[in-house]
Amino acid sequence: MDTRDGLSDLGSVRFLLHSFSAVRGSTALQCSALGDWMSEMGAPRTVNTLRALSLVLGLLALAGWGTYAYAAKSSAAAQQRLSEQVGELKVREGQLIAERDEVKAQLAATQDEVADLKANRDQLLAERDEAKAQLAAAREEITTLQKRLEEAQAKASETGSVRSSAPSGNPGRSPVRTQRTRR
Repeated sequence: MDTRDGLSDLGSVRFLLHSFSAVRGSTALQCSALGDWMSEMGAPRTVNTLRALSLVLGLLALAGWGTYAYAAKSSAAAQQRLSEQVGELKVREGQLIAERDEVKAQLAATQDEVADLKANRDQLLAERDEAKAQLAAAREEITTLQKRLEEAQAKASETGSVRSSAPSGNPGRSPVRTQRTRR
């Protein structure tokens, strides 16, 4: 058996004995006996190995806790940013809802205005149609009156008597007067 293997096994034995005796509540006598035994077997090298191992494990633990703290801080910062973004989105959502409601109100007002304009248009179209009908009736009457005038003039020229129908300054008016009614 190699000396190194013996020392490695010695370190394992020492660690196990130390752990066992600490658990059992060992006395100083057991520790001194163990220390004597280890000093005979090259304990300084094993102690240095254990110290190096403890140092490495301590550094690893410190690095692990540092990494955990950094991750927790980064997570908290990310959570804070997300909370701020959620707040901004809620404010923006409120603004958009207000804008939507305003546009809905404007749309309703515009639709009412369009309905009023359509009703106005329909009324104006009805009045126009009535005026066209009255105009057609007036033209028909004018045509009838002109024919009667021509017939009267023709009879007058046959009989030889000519009457002045109207003074030259005033043009003749038709007996039917059209009136436009507003609603």
